[in-house]
Amino acid sequence: MAMVNVTKTNLQKMRDEGWDSHMEKVISFIGDYDIAVPDMEAKYVVPGRRLFRGKFPQVSNLHHFRVEVFFGVIDLQLQELENRFPEITKELLVCMSCLSPVDRFSKFDKEKLINLAKFYPNEFPSSELIVFGHTLESYICSVRGDERFWNLKGLSDLSIKLVETGLSETHDRVYLLLKLVLLLPVAAASVERSEIPRSATGEYVSPTPAQPSRDDGDSGYTNFRLRPDKCVTGGVPRTFAKYSVEVP
Repeated sequence: MAMVNVTKTNLQKMRDEGWDSHMEKVISFIGDYDIAVPDMEAKYVVPGRRLFRGKFPQVSNLHHFRVEVFFGVIDLQLQELENRFPEITKELLVCMSCLSPVDRFSKFDKEKLINLAKFYPNEFPSSELIVFGHTLESYICSVRGDERFWNLKGLSDLSIKLVETGLSETHDRVYLLLKLVLLLPVAAASVERSEIPRSATGEYVSPTPAQPSRDDGDSGYTNFRLRPDKCVTGGVPRTFAKYSVEVP
């Protein structure tokens, strides 16, 4: 998750401060291949058209390349990161990582695992969360002291080892949380695919191009986005339980 934040920060910095250095690299590149540098103050003409035709005011080459291309591409990347990693998703992934057995459960965090259980209110009601902390303490003491768990590489290895050693029954509530985490990618993908809009023929509707705007940063595309509706359902965290299609 740290790399997601670093990437977003670097992209935003590039958007705010990177145009001049980007243009220097472009001019140097096209100069090496004897390509004519366009007059950035001249009116932009769509390639293949002799005259501008359209319902929007004609813009300069500078506006086109800086706003519609440079800003537009960066904004698309930032929006994609925001769609895929909203704050609630990042919180969920961080909490999930606390179950990792790598380095003898070095990422274990009781409070974050309690927060993870809160994503599953049907399986972990509030009355159980009061004592779930003690359950987690018993679990981590047990597995850290058992050398059979010292060299595990991932959550699937942990699940298998818990069953093999019988600790899946001893620590059944922790094992349930682990199973829900392992099922999450499959469940979320299934829900996402089932909620993608279909045409009258039953085919999936793909993102469609739209007329580009001249506003700063507009990408010129209408993208379908899956928006989480926080509802409660068994087996899938409430954040991922139901999606509706949203057209920005």
